[in-house]
Amino acid sequence: MAVFTDADLDRFVTEGFLKVEEAFPRETGDRIRDLLWRQIGLSPRPAGRLDAAGGVGRPPTRRGGARSGRRCAARA
Repeated sequence: MAVFTDADLDRFVTEGFLKVEEAFPRETGDRIRDLLWRQIGLSPRPAGRLDAAGGVGRPPTRRGGARSGRRCAARA
């Protein structure tokens, strides 16, 4: 069982949470996370496109689309 310092307790009061390392086995956490996603009926995967780093990227735009300099200049 973890022993919390006064600094840990102060951080909890200030921030409203306390990170507890290795509170339970990773496999248990994986099972709980999967169960929660099923129960709320959502997916943990983002709806956007993934970029090369695995983050959510912007969808590709067509040439001459809303992000072209010509069209943006026309709006100014």
